[in-house]
Amino acid sequence: MVDVTTPYATFDDVTKRYNPILTMIGVGTLQVTTNDISSIYIADAQAIINGYLARRYVLPLSPEPILTDLTSDIAIFRVLRDRAPRIPEFMQTRYTDAMSLLTLLQGGQMDLTGSDVLPTSGGDNEAWSSSQDQPPVCTNAEAFTCNASADRLS
Repeated sequence: MVDVTTPYATFDDVTKRYNPILTMIGVGTLQVTTNDISSIYIADAQAIINGYLARRYVLPLSPEPILTDLTSDIAIFRVLRDRAPRIPEFMQTRYTDAMSLLTLLQGGQMDLTGSDVLPTSGGDNEAWSSSQDQPPVCTNAEAFTCNASADRLS
């Protein structure tokens, strides 16, 4: 289970990156509370990040600046999506950039420096024989064709 006691971003991190969000707190139909931002939107953004990176990194991730930026941009976008009449173009761009960066991290084109990468297996496409007289058993037959026959085994 992921430890959620150390968030990747705080309310202050979010408001420093998009100060106009402070005007939405407690105001009219766009009302959002500081608690909403802290407990809902930041947690949702962190869950999205964890979902993207769970197969590559050991969770929970160590908070670091890139995660703070990603979490803040995703959280701000989701607040605006849920509460504002429209999303400013620059915020849509920041959200799109954040999701692209997550894809790069997920695919290994970029790395988080403060988090442990999950160990990779020695290979999922292994073949073996339980005896010399039997053809190999393929562990992932969908990934490749296992055409070994007993007469080709030595």
